Amino acid sequence: MKYLYMVSCRTACLPAGCYGVALAWPWRWPVAAWLISMQWLAWPWALALSASLLLMLPGARLLQGTAGEEDGSAIAQLLWRLLEVSAYLLAPPIALLGVFSLWHGALPQVLQWTALAAGCAMLAMTCWLPLLRMSGWPEQRRLLELLVILLVMLVVWASMVSNAQSLPFPRPVLFFPLLIWAAFRGRLLGACLSGSLLCLLLSLPCYLPGLYLHAGVTELMNDTVLCLTFIVAALLVATLSDVQRRKEDELNEFRSRVESLVNNSPNMMSLKGLDGRFLLANRAYSRMLGVSEHAMVGHSLDDYFTADDASRIRQQDAVVLSCLEPRQFEESFSVGGNSFTMLVSKFPLFDSQGRPAGVGSVDTDITRSREELQAKKEAEDKYWALVEQTLVGIYILQDEKLVYVNPKLADIVGYPPQEMQNMALEKLLPPSEASRIRLQIKRRLRENIQIMHYTTRAISRDGHLVDLEVHSRLVEYEGKPALIGVVVDISDRIAADTNLKLAAKVFENSAEGILILDADARIIAVNHAFTRITGYEEGEALGKLSRIFADSDDAASQHMQQALALHGQWQGEMRDRRKNGDWYPAELSISLVRDDAGFHSNYVAVFSDITVRKQAEERLQFLANHDPLTRLPNRSSLISRLEQAIVEMSGEPGPLAVMFIDLDRFKLINDSFGHQSGDELLREIAIRLSNSVGERGLLARQGGDEFTLLLTEFADQAELAALAEDILAVLGRGLRLEEHEVFVTGSIGISVFPNDGTDARSLLKNADVAMYRAKDAGKNTYQFFDAEMNTQTFERLLLENGMRQALERGEFELHYQPQLNAASRDMSGVEVLIRWRHPQLGLIPPLRFIPLAEETGLIKPIGDWVLQEACRQLKAWDQAACMYHGWRSICRRASSSRARWWTMWRVPCTAPAWKLAGWNWKSPKA
Repeated sequence: MKYLYMVSCRTACLPAGCYGVALAWPWRWPVAAWLISMQWLAWPWALALSASLLLMLPGARLLQGTAGEEDGSAIAQLLWRLLEVSAYLLAPPIALLGVFSLWHGALPQVLQWTALAAGCAMLAMTCWLPLLRMSGWPEQRRLLELLVILLVMLVVWASMVSNAQSLPFPRPVLFFPLLIWAAFRGRLLGACLSGSLLCLLLSLPCYLPGLYLHAGVTELMNDTVLCLTFIVAALLVATLSDVQRRKEDELNEFRSRVESLVNNSPNMMSLKGLDGRFLLANRAYSRMLGVSEHAMVGHSLDDYFTADDASRIRQQDAVVLSCLEPRQFEESFSVGGNSFTMLVSKFPLFDSQGRPAGVGSVDTDITRSREELQAKKEAEDKYWALVEQTLVGIYILQDEKLVYVNPKLADIVGYPPQEMQNMALEKLLPPSEASRIRLQIKRRLRENIQIMHYTTRAISRDGHLVDLEVHSRLVEYEGKPALIGVVVDISDRIAADTNLKLAAKVFENSAEGILILDADARIIAVNHAFTRITGYEEGEALGKLSRIFADSDDAASQHMQQALALHGQWQGEMRDRRKNGDWYPAELSISLVRDDAGFHSNYVAVFSDITVRKQAEERLQFLANHDPLTRLPNRSSLISRLEQAIVEMSGEPGPLAVMFIDLDRFKLINDSFGHQSGDELLREIAIRLSNSVGERGLLARQGGDEFTLLLTEFADQAELAALAEDILAVLGRGLRLEEHEVFVTGSIGISVFPNDGTDARSLLKNADVAMYRAKDAGKNTYQFFDAEMNTQTFERLLLENGMRQALERGEFELHYQPQLNAASRDMSGVEVLIRWRHPQLGLIPPLRFIPLAEETGLIKPIGDWVLQEACRQLKAWDQAACMYHGWRSICRRASSSRARWWTMWRVPCTAPAWKLAGWNWKSPKA
């Protein structure tokens, strides 16, 4: 067995070069291992052992798949993969040896060898496989230092061998500081080399049994475990050291790039502290001041600028520090007799704790551009003064956008000049005109047509069209082709030409009938609509006296004539008769026309047939006061009739009652058969209720499945009760829906004037409350309103509102009732009971608020709280369980208690609620 252990150690502790050759030649090195192992093993087992070494190649590739990680977060995963790969490589030979030991009865010796071989192989794999993550070799100086460390390890081992006495501690402890030193200085290579050397030195007792006598199998196994632990620690140190070095290199490289960017920038950059002294200045800044950039560090503004300029710069710095936001300024100062104008962007600096630490600035020299801009501005001002004072519109069009318009053109179309800047043609011209002008511009640019005259129409800001005459020329503006033109408003001229034509067309094509009368009210002109509406042709109407003034004794006609005399116009409705004798409603507008002397000369009347509108108004009036589905009066009509009935009874009180009828289980039927069948059911119910009520009251539909009955003729409450029973009987009869017979019942609430309310709102509300009391009483019944119902409703509302905030205020509390075993009288568990300690109502039992919580949907958050609080208390008892006898049996019954809570609250009893309380509900421990 020792020879097997020695062969495995030799094979696993291959040097780095041999390992690389093995990976490159995967079919050769197992043959060499087989030839070596044949010296001590039978050839079948030597062949099986060497063949299993072929699995190291896929294991190494499996580990190499994790080599992309570059930071320390993958260290633990890497080490775990190392252990997985080691186990993967050792599994086949261990399995073969296990079969061999069982067959020949040598299981104890094989187990010892297996433990030693597994430990040594895992050590070797742990030492060498991390080299797959190496990106390069260390420096020569570090390699020499690593060689010294390895020599020191050999010296320590030699001294340990020469000392025949047993050490008071394991031998690998002597090498642990050297492993850490090698990992810190040589990183992964150092950790791997030192770990491999340690594996080799500690495996020599098996290879040379007489090297030191006190090395037994147990001690070697302990040394193997310690060696593996120390090598893993060395790999961690090497990985962390490598990550730190990479971060430092990246930081130095970033710092070099920033310094190069700052010093080579043409802009002047500087950083100043809170005391106003320079912390940094680039080469451009120091060149302007005539000093070196390093000489400026530590100096203040007063050392380089005048007192006024330095004060102004400090004020700008103070503004940036006060608002702690970037700001842009324009600075003008003199340095060395030269004047500079700078565009300065300043920003606050912060220290590592986020506190203000200074001000940074980036200055751009705009002195020359400002001088050129000033000269250009003076020349342009002379030109634009002439352009903007002209009496015609001037524009420049480029890329189908207005790049310039003068105030006159802006005034013509009603826009401010700045709003027309970069305005597209589509916004200024109608779509057809915009397309035409765009094609015209393309043709001019293609054929180089310099001058063109045309007319077009523009859309003013208020939406009306403006007729324009345009004279334009093709020019070059800012290096690109453009059009410059002069615009004249010709709207008045065109309007004068079209007014007469337009008036004639409007008269003939108007949809309303138009007739013109002379001063004696005789018809002198009619249009085609007059003939279409009245049936009279133009020849039949001309010269006839208009029926508008025919009946002068009528009160409406006299009122119209008075309005014409006072205001010159009248508008209203009248009834007229067609040629065939049919009457129709007409809307008439008549105006009095006076001549230049002030005497009336004509009447102009415009009328239209409003028969369709009258029918639509009647239809809308019906829909406004009736339900379109059932054709019954709607809620607004009911309230109006109820208020009217209350007003009529103010002087002489009479019988008045309101019945609120609500269908039971209508939602179930609606969801089962569909909304169309639900609508059909409502129509059938409305017909049944109408036939049952008859003339005894007004039946209305409130909405949904609710109906309301207004009663004004009844003797006493007994008659109301009898009517309610009749209605319930009618509702209880079966209905046919989609070949199915369904039954619908109702709940009725009754309120009586004036005992249950003196206004419409109170009567409807109290009837609604009574209806809900009927539903609570089992449905399919009726209830008269009682004042106590309001108290119960208010208490219910108070409980519901308070329950929504009870969890946040901590008003719920749990009571724990112990459960005893009847046979042994031992406590077997506890029952959890919830109570609500209301600030106004005191301690409320669950029977009063649990049904309300289930109805409002608050039962789930309350159930979650109960589970969490009970689990928290159970954990507290669990931690203190050592103080109570028999606690283990209580913990075992926690699952049954959990089932009762779930049933009680109807919420899912999931593990997160128990884990949130920190208690393992699957396997509670005492």
